Amino acid sequence: MSETLEWAEYDGDLKVLKLKFKKGGVYRYEAVPPRVFRGLLEAPSKGRYFHDSIDQKYEFEKLKP
Repeated sequence: MSETLEWAEYDGDLKVLKLKFKKGGVYRYEAVPPRVFRGLLEAPSKGRYFHDSIDQKYEFEKLKP
């Protein structure tokens, strides 16, 4: 998917975004609008988009190390 992310999953009904990072860890982000997920998919730099638009902006939990 990118240098930073291995994969991304989105549940539009629950507005839950799951991200697996290449450096390790699967994280679950809550209350993420569909436009943010679309923006991630369309971003030329997924890592930059993550840091600018997702990181520390939504409640999250680490699911796996």
